Amino acid sequence: MNQHEQLPPTVESPSGGSQTLQELVEKNIKWSQVVYEQNRKILRRMTLMTIASYVRLFLILIPLLIALIYLPPLISGYVEQMNALLGSGENGGRMNLQDILSQFSGQ
Repeated sequence: MNQHEQLPPTVESPSGGSQTLQELVEKNIKWSQVVYEQNRKILRRMTLMTIASYVRLFLILIPLLIALIYLPPLISGYVEQMNALLGSGENGGRMNLQDILSQFSGQ
């Protein structure tokens, strides 16, 4: 054998066979590509899950904010209607149970 013609280094595998270093590097590259693709899919799914959680949060918060803006005027309108129905009374616009019952009994 010539000095320039060297055999590729071999490595003993756990299964008992020997593989060249080139074969091991190729296997390693293939496995790295598989792992990389899995990580890309996981990252894409996690990104979509994050976006979906923000959408859910907004779907909950937006109706609450709208309710905070529009409900107080509506409630005050209903309170004014209830006060008009119940009358102003002697208690500063508040009637107790006795006053309400006395209106229905005709006393």
